[in-house]
Amino acid sequence: FEMETETELPRAVVARILKDALPDNIIISKDAKLAFGTAARVFVSYLTATANELCQANNRKTLSAADVLLALEEIDFPEFAGPLKETLEAFKKEAQGKKQRKAQAKKASEGAAGSAGAGESMEAEEDGEGDGESEGEGGEAEAEGEAEAAGPAAAAAGEATAAAEAAPMNE
Repeated sequence: FEMETETELPRAVVARILKDALPDNIIISKDAKLAFGTAARVFVSYLTATANELCQANNRKTLSAADVLLALEEIDFPEFAGPLKETLEAFKKEAQGKKQRKAQAKKASEGAAGSAGAGESMEAEEDGEGDGESEGEGGEAEAEGEAEAAGPAAAAAGEATAAAEAAPMNE
């Protein structure tokens, strides 16, 4: 059993990428998985260094997706740029959708809490007692809305990553 270093890609991720890219009847040896993982790490390091050089040439300190796309062309992998652009666009659309769903859920929970709270206040005045549940219900609805909104985005991010990882292998 070998210990993974901080710079190695997780073995499970490498194995999943390989499994998804190859037919089911193909068996991959441990040393082949290690070789693929090392090659991927070297590629990512080289691409990062190239993108960083482009970023520094423009007097910036923050790498952007545009820097990565330019770096792909710089290191002679322009065929990877198209699938990466598509993946980035899908990720941005999903993130925007998540933001909108979260805002809608928050509005709905505020509206429900506000109207429920007003109704309970009227009842409490009539009965002479208040149970204080209106605040808790609104908070729970908001938390549930946030959890629902996070689920699809997390799934989309995973799908986007898988698509980006698999796209070059399908060429």
